Amino acid sequence: MNTKVGVSKPIYDVRAVNNIKELVYGATKLYKNNVAFRYKNENSKDFIDVTYAQLEHDLNCLGTALFNLGLHNKRISIIGNNSYWWVLGYLATVCGTRNCSSN
Repeated sequence: MNTKVGVSKPIYDVRAVNNIKELVYGATKLYKNNVAFRYKNENSKDFIDVTYAQLEHDLNCLGTALFNLGLHNKRISIIGNNSYWWVLGYLATVCGTRNCSSN
């Protein structure tokens, strides 16, 4: 709750999260079919929408692949341009793994 003088309640309802993993998977539960990311395809210049459900699937698959490569509890650096693929790599490393199954 905001403790500034004259403010007695939050302006918006806010759900409590303890870590980024809860934030990502909670957003998927709430906004499964909403667009989480939009990026431009480098070849066709068309925009590609990624829903929260697709993001969760992609990060689970990448996280599982990293685990299967023996990278569990290892330090991983992610270097690259700001992109969906960078965010996916970051989230897969910090969120760990879940079972990767096809949609």
